[in-house]
Amino acid sequence: MRTITGGWLGALVAGACWCASSAAHAQPIPPCDSLPNVIYGSGGSAQKPFVAKVARVLAGLATPTTIVYQSAGGACQGIYNLLDDADATPPLTGNQPYWLPDGTERQCSAPITGARTTFALMGNTTAACSGVTPADTATLSDSLGPVGTVNFLVPNASSQQSISAEALYFVYGFGGVAGQAEPWTLDTAIGTRNANSFAAIFAALYAGVPLSRLATTGTDVLTNSGTITFLNNAAAAGNAESAIAFASGEVADANRATVRTLALQSREQTCAYWPDSSATAFDKVNVRDGHYELWAASHFYARAVGGVITHEPTRNLIGWITGTVPAPPELNMIDITIANRNVPQCAMRVARVGDLGALMSYAPPEPCGCYFEAQATGATSCTPCTTSAECAGTSSPVCRRGYCEVR
Repeated sequence: MRTITGGWLGALVAGACWCASSAAHAQPIPPCDSLPNVIYGSGGSAQKPFVAKVARVLAGLATPTTIVYQSAGGACQGIYNLLDDADATPPLTGNQPYWLPDGTERQCSAPITGARTTFALMGNTTAACSGVTPADTATLSDSLGPVGTVNFLVPNASSQQSISAEALYFVYGFGGVAGQAEPWTLDTAIGTRNANSFAAIFAALYAGVPLSRLATTGTDVLTNSGTITFLNNAAAAGNAESAIAFASGEVADANRATVRTLALQSREQTCAYWPDSSATAFDKVNVRDGHYELWAASHFYARAVGGVITHEPTRNLIGWITGTVPAPPELNMIDITIANRNVPQCAMRVARVGDLGALMSYAPPEPCGCYFEAQATGATSCTPCTTSAECAGTSSPVCRRGYCEVR
């Protein structure tokens, strides 16, 4: 008995030592409120890569700012959280992501009583979120940020290159078997998202399908990155030709090694267009001039009085991102936007109001189309310059960011 007891004690001691050793090497989770100048945001997973790029720069400033951003639940969850801040119990609880100066994502623990969201970030407007009324949002500011796309995707092993809005209506309105839109006739190979997702909201609007129907057609892939996993799994199972799903453009562009964006043919168009000039380009030409219609400017929502955001750190953050407040020199928002495969407002030539509203011509106050092309693709046909005198007498008389721009 002594030998057996001693053996068990030895095992327990060894186990205790092993557990202590493991705990010593575990990554500690700090309280979110202990981080420097913390700002709480919430919104879509499509915007998370952009937030991460901004957050890493701000975390490395001499006076750092920490962005804690919850993207679980879809884009509309962001506005729900922001509106819930008026309640007695703040909405953000549990572990939440933030970023270190080197870009590493970490987790911090929100206060037990919850943290209040100070901004919501979505690709859609609040009008597209179920249960949100104009009265609910009367005290919110709406600031437009970079432009992103929603892309319908297939595995690279698929032979499909394009799809029409009419075909999407049958695929997502009726399902694979009932829709009979070849080759997307396998229900289990159709990927979708829940009704809070910005990508799902825009996909439904574009296809002309009720959101409730689109969100329940096929398999919920849960997140933008889940779309890529879903399509890769479909291809591995031999269903590449019948697989289709959708995701944000930045996620699609980052995964071109395994998935391909389909060119879209809108109902009034006679041919299909990729977001870019070709399937392999990154120039976003067809987004910037309106030929590719499935795009949106990101919306930053925050509480405001008289149009002025009440939370000063959030006011500065949104101002830096949208260009209404001079940003720290380290925070080059145009470069960050381009690196995230989005389009800065200054590179757009069209604009719209609302979710997939009618397109209208747009002339940005300080165009950056030439710089965008050079940075995004490595080349531009624009004339390089150092002063506006070098651009005199041309149709692009102003030197901006090293190139002769329109004005």
